[in-house]
Order: sequence, then C-alpha cells, then structure tokens
Amino acid sequence: MEFAKEIEEILNSENFIAVGGVVRDYILSLPTKDIDLIYCADISSLRSKLCSSFSLVNVKDNPNYLSISFSYRGFDFTITNARKDFYNPFHCERATLEEDANRRDFTINTIMFDINKHKYIDYLSGMRDLRNGIIRRVASFEDDPSRVVRAIRFRAILNFDFSDSTRKEVEEALQTLDLNNYRVRKEIRKMEELGLSTNLKEYV
Repeated sequence: MEFAKEIEEILNSENFIAVGGVVRDYILSLPTKDIDLIYCADISSLRSKLCSSFSLVNVKDNPNYLSISFSYRGFDFTITNARKDFYNPFHCERATLEEDANRRDFTINTIMFDINKHKYIDYLSGMRDLRNGIIRRVASFEDDPSRVVRAIRFRAILNFDFSDSTRKEVEEALQTLDLNNYRVRKEIRKMEELGLSTNLKEYV
C-alpha cells in the first residue's frame, strides 16, 4: 500500500480508496502487482496531475469505464471513479462507494481501504468471507460470464470454497458457458499461465 500512499501524499489528496485484489491480497499477506484505487473526485483532471508529479508517459484513459491506468515502479495501477455498471449495451455512471461495491464480482473483492484514514470499509461482509475462505458472488454471471471462470480461478489459487448459492450458480452457468467469449478466453489463459487445469467442472 505504500506506493498508493505516496501517490496520495504527492498529489496532496485525501481522495483515494484501495479496493479489490490489492486489499484482499494485503490482508492475506500475498504478493500483488495490480493496484486498484477509487478516486473520490473528478477523474478527468487526475491524468495531468499524475503525469507532472510522476513523469508518467503511458497513462491510458478509458472514459467508458471512468478510469485511467498506468505502470509505476513495477506495479500496474488502475484508478477509477466509484461507479455503477449497466449492460446491454454497457455503460457506467458515477456512484457511491456502496454502489461500487455492489458492481464487483465477489464479496472478498469488495473490501475497501481508506488510505488516508487507514481503515477498512466493508459493505458486504467481505472480511467475514475472507476469514472463512468463502467465495460468494455479488455481480451477475449473466452480465459477465467470465466471472464464472474467475470464481473457479480464485477457488483454486486461494484454496477457498464456494458458498452454497454460488456453487449452484457456477454449476448452472458452466452448462451454457461460451468458451469462445473473449473475456472468458482471457480468464482461461490466466489459469493456464498459473499451471491450473482448465477442466472447469473439476473445481465445482
């Protein structure tokens, strides 16, 4: 978290909330290179501040996701506004932190950490599921089928189990999973890179 804190201090801002895998892995004492931050102010002005403060030349804007991304000191940062996602067609809009938590895939990835106040924000009891080794779905598998594969990958690498309802939903989703879907293929490649079996049904 120290690099995220450094960004906050240099930009003289109290508007950064860490979220997702970086918080999960921090609690589990696991290494991570992906750092997701929520910026609680207008993100459109943040790009120039980052470039001037850190001499960044490869900051990527993604206005469709209200986010920017860049690499810094070996870490891959994604900074986004708190948002709600809508599908068919996809679009998003700014939202509260609680609404942002409800768009995420699993409760263990909804835990937030206020960098300035040094405290956790846990709207969906993700900390409880993390302690108990449980993967519990939040956002819909139907909206993003790749979440099914991601659930299986987390189960394998963290040695967690599914909640009863999530197990049933994974089993049902696997029956109609389109393996040619780009996002699904991307998640399967991540499993291959980790040396995991891609016979998805064996994890359920």
